[in-house]
Amino acid sequence: MSIDWASEHFVRLFTRETEDDLVLSWEARAVWNELLKRFDKHGFIKAKHGARTIAMLIRYPVEVVERALPDLLEDGRIVNQQDGYFAPNYQDANYTPRSAPARKAYSRERSQIGPRPVEDSLTAADDQIGPCPVESSAGAPVQSGQSKSGNRSTANGLSRESIESHAKENSRDKMSIRSDQGRSEHTQSRARARSDGRRTPLPPDWTPCQQARERAQELELDCDAEAAEFAAYWRSEGKSKADWNQAFLSRLEQRGQQRRRASNWQRAGPPAEDRDIRDL
Repeated sequence: MSIDWASEHFVRLFTRETEDDLVLSWEARAVWNELLKRFDKHGFIKAKHGARTIAMLIRYPVEVVERALPDLLEDGRIVNQQDGYFAPNYQDANYTPRSAPARKAYSRERSQIGPRPVEDSLTAADDQIGPCPVESSAGAPVQSGQSKSGNRSTANGLSRESIESHAKENSRDKMSIRSDQGRSEHTQSRARARSDGRRTPLPPDWTPCQQARERAQELELDCDAEAAEFAAYWRSEGKSKADWNQAFLSRLEQRGQQRRRASNWQRAGPPAEDRDIRDL
């Protein structure tokens, strides 16, 4: 029977083994892994008859459970409560979100692994699928999608190159999503700035600041003429800005770039595509 992974309940099983894990008996480790699947969301399991109830729930022999429970109680993974057992760290282990470094490391691993090929049949051999070449008995590499017994394609017909290409596309899709999210946040910040009360229309007595006059002189521009044109345009638009001096400095930079392009065009002549065929 197939499993709907998206809707199935699951719990976290941490792979790093601590010293406390290593000193547990094999019965305690086995029973603990089974108990993780039976606790409720608070970390409690009802067991009115103790080891016998646990053995029935996890389908283990009673004698195995009887040897495991003292170890788990001594370790503190479970505590004995009325009508059952409680795991103090269950909620923290399962509902604490990943840290930012852990999320980044997990994302990198997923992007490197990529999507796994889907097998068409349950009887597909394990050596039909492989992420990298393996050495044959003669020392020659056997490419992914081949077995030592002969040339066979992967179960779904995907080659190693197509799998790697799919993984790269998946990574690019994630980058595109992050880029879209960044653009969305930038758009929202601009919308908040527009609604900010600090934005005002151009004051009637506005004049260029000293910094703008010095920059206009560096760009060989007439500051007063540029300011008059700037003020006439924005008063006709009726729009507001948070910093009109900065807006005027940006305007001067644009006009300076336009002037440099015009000067370069006069020295070098029009682009080739704009020249008449008789000039060639």
